[in-house]
Amino acid sequence: MLLQKIKKKNYVTIKKELENLFFDYQDNGETSINKDIKPKLIHQLCLQLDVQYNITTSNGFQLSFIKKQL
Repeated sequence: MLLQKIKKKNYVTIKKELENLFFDYQDNGETSINKDIKPKLIHQLCLQLDVQYNITTSNGFQLSFIKKQL
């Protein structure tokens, strides 16, 4: 059996364009690949920020949202 050590990678991108703030977090973790997950803390924080978020797990974990500035 050949064991491979996978290097963990995390990426965070925050951009501001006009009146919008774009947030994107990605990692290459394998625990949640192709699973439907609903993290309670992320949900609660996004409710407080008043943003609709998107989570994808097809290639690790990715969380993104857009916050409209007032």
